[in-house]
Amino acid sequence: MSGEVILYADKMTDSMRTAIEETERRRTLQMAFNTEHGIEPQTIRKAIHDIAQYVRETEVGLEPSVDVAAELGKLPREEFARILAAMEEDMHMAAEALDFESAARLRDQVVKLKAEVESTTADEVLSRLKQGARKGSSHGVKRRKR
Repeated sequence: MSGEVILYADKMTDSMRTAIEETERRRTLQMAFNTEHGIEPQTIRKAIHDIAQYVRETEVGLEPSVDVAAELGKLPREEFARILAAMEEDMHMAAEALDFESAARLRDQVVKLKAEVESTTADEVLSRLKQGARKGSSHGVKRRKR
């Protein structure tokens, strides 16, 4: 990273200058901290790409070419939780938009990923998902026969 900022504008405003200077100040502090503590920043794009590839392959019935559980296991727990939370939020949004096919597909992906990473069964994961369903949702609620 060169640290160079390229903006396209007719003129540099005070607020732009302030924002750029603050960004540079923070970048300098972060780089010093990283150097002091021997931290080398790494991207997680590969893991996210692997998850996307895994999802595409399983959707069309192919044997996954990626060991997604191993890849996800390499991620910090918080990052894995963030990725799954985003997928679950997409699932809920799809259901609210009445796009039940997408919601079900996302649910199945979340269940499968969690089961693989947690070394548990899909049924156990699905049971936990149902317990955590949004209030007011009929998801996971058994209906009484009349």
